[in-house]
Amino acid sequence: MAQGSAITTTPTGDSTESPRWIRQMDAFTQSSSFRQLLLLIALAAVISFMVGFFLWGSGKSMVPLYQSLDAKASAEVVDALKAAGEPYELAADGSVMVGADRLPEVRMLMAQQGLPGGDGTGLEMLNTDQSLGTSQFIEKARYRRAIETELARSIQTIGSVRAARVHIAQPEKSVFVRDRKTPTASVVVDIKGGSSLSRGQVNGIVHLVASSINDLSPDNVSVVDQSGNLLTSEGDDAAGMGLTSRQFRYRQNLEQAYARRIESLLAPIVGSDRVRAQVSADIDFSRREGTSQTYGPGEGVLLSEQVNENVRSLGSGSSIGGMPGAIANQPPGGGQVNPDGGEAGLVPPQDLTVEEFQNLVQTPVDSDRSETRNYNVDRQIQHTQFASGQIEKLSVAVLLDENAAGGAAAGQGDAQDPQAAQAAAQARTERLEEMRALVAQAVGIDEARGDQVTLRSFPFVDQDIEPVSTPVWEQGWFWATLKNAGIGLAMLLVFLLVARPLLKMLSESRRERALPSAEATEQGGAAGQYPMPQQYPDERRGQGGEGEEQDEDDLSNVPELIGNASYTDKLRQLRKSVSHDPKAVAAVIKQWTHEEN
Repeated sequence: MAQGSAITTTPTGDSTESPRWIRQMDAFTQSSSFRQLLLLIALAAVISFMVGFFLWGSGKSMVPLYQSLDAKASAEVVDALKAAGEPYELAADGSVMVGADRLPEVRMLMAQQGLPGGDGTGLEMLNTDQSLGTSQFIEKARYRRAIETELARSIQTIGSVRAARVHIAQPEKSVFVRDRKTPTASVVVDIKGGSSLSRGQVNGIVHLVASSINDLSPDNVSVVDQSGNLLTSEGDDAAGMGLTSRQFRYRQNLEQAYARRIESLLAPIVGSDRVRAQVSADIDFSRREGTSQTYGPGEGVLLSEQVNENVRSLGSGSSIGGMPGAIANQPPGGGQVNPDGGEAGLVPPQDLTVEEFQNLVQTPVDSDRSETRNYNVDRQIQHTQFASGQIEKLSVAVLLDENAAGGAAAGQGDAQDPQAAQAAAQARTERLEEMRALVAQAVGIDEARGDQVTLRSFPFVDQDIEPVSTPVWEQGWFWATLKNAGIGLAMLLVFLLVARPLLKMLSESRRERALPSAEATEQGGAAGQYPMPQQYPDERRGQGGEGEEQDEDDLSNVPELIGNASYTDKLRQLRKSVSHDPKAVAAVIKQWTHEEN
C-alpha cells in the first residue's frame, strides 16, 4: 500500500450549513487561547476564594461597643466612628460592633466627644450660661431634672441594670408645720435578661436615692422593674430582711464547715468515699446587752475625813434668875466675896458645904459631834453586748460504709463461729464508739446544752458515676480548632477539585499545540483532497467494532471513524498516525500549508 494515497469524501446532501457567527463562536471556544483564558479566570477565582476564606478565618473578632442605644444615640456614635475612620458593624439588635483589640481606644474616643449622650442632662448643665430671664421655677425644675439624671446614671452602674429612670416629687416648703409634706421618689429599672436584683441591691438603690434628697425617708422610695413588679414593699423592715438572709447563709456555712471537718477526720480511716456527715445547728440570733457594777472587797482608800464637835452651855452661876415681873427687873445688890473660893454672887447655904453647893449649881452643857470620811471604793462598771449567732444545740449524723467500718474493726470473724462473730461485732462496736468520740471532740459537742451525735454504718451502693465534664462544644478551644480545620479542609478541596483539574487542562493544552486540530483534519478529509496516514491493523483494533474486520490496505472508512469518535479518540488516532507514519503526516501538513497560502 502506497503511503501517498489520498481519501476522497463527499458530504451528504442532507447536512445543512450552520450560520457563520455560530461557526466563529465554536471555533473560538475550541481554540487553545480561549481555554487558556478560561483557565486563568478560574485560577484567579480560586486564589481569590482561598485568600478571602483565609482572611475571614484569621479576621479579628467584633465585640459590642454599646448596646441598646436609641436611634439618635446610635447615629451620633456611627457618625463619630466614620469621622475617626474606625471600622464598625451594626448588629441586628442595634449594637455597634468594633474590633476587640480597639475597644478601649474607641470607648475613650467616644467619651472624649461626650458620646453616647444618653437621654438626659446631668449636673454638667451648671457649666452652661443661664439666661437672665429664667424664672425660679424653671431653675428648680432643671436642678431636679439634673439630680434625677445623675441618680439614674449611678443606678445604671449596677451590673444587673440595663437602664434606669428616677422621678422625684419634692413639695414646696411651708412655714406651717402641719402643712409640710415629705418628698417621695420612684425608680424604674430595666433589668438585663437572665438577671435579677437581690434584696440587698434593691435596698442599696433605695438608700442611694434617699441619701441624695433632703428629708427623704427610705420608706418613701419605690423601686419598680420594667414588668411593673414592685421590688420594695411597704412596711418591710429592710434591715431585718437583710439580716435574715445573712443568718441563713451563716447557718448554712457553719453546718457545711462542721460536715467537712468530720469527713476529713474520718476519711483516712474508712476512705474519702465511705463517709457522709450532716450537721444541724440551732443558732440564737437575738441581740442582748447588759450592764453590771461591781465593788471590790474592803473599805477602800481614805481620801478625806472631817470631824465636827459643838459644845454649848445652857447657863452659868452669874446668870440672872428669879420670878418674872417688876421685882425681877430690879438691879442686883452689891456683890459679896466668898471667902471659901466659891463663885462670885453665889453664897452657899449654911447647911451645905461649898463643894456640895457647886455640884448643885453646876451649869448644864449641850454638845454634839459628827465625823465625815470619804473613801475611794474599788468599783467596776461593765457594759456587755452579747454577739448574735450563739450555738444553742448541735445535732450531728454520721454515716459510714459498713464494709469499711468492718475492715477497720479487723474483720468480722467467721459467720459460722458464734464466738468469733460475737467478738468481731464487739470489736466493731468499740471502733464505732471510738469514732463517735472523735467526732464529738472535733465539733465540740456539749452534752449540757443537749448536743447529740449519731454514728451508724450501712452498706453503700457502688455506683460507677462518670465525672461530669463540660461538653466539648462549649469549650473555647473547640470552635477555634474547628475553624482552623475547616479552613484547611476547604483549601484542600479547592486544590483537589478546582486547582488540580485546571493545572491538568493547562498541561494537556500545551501538548495539543504540537498536533494538528481534529476539526481541521475532519474538514480536510471531507474535501477529499488530503492524503491520510496509513491505518495499521493494531490501530483499527484499538477503535473496536468493525475496524478489526477491515483489511489494513482499506482506509476508506477512516474519516467516518474519526468523525464519529470523541475528541479524545480523535486525538489518540492522530498521535498513532504520527508515530507510525510520520512522512505521510508531514506531507498532509505540507499540503494544508500550501492550500492556505
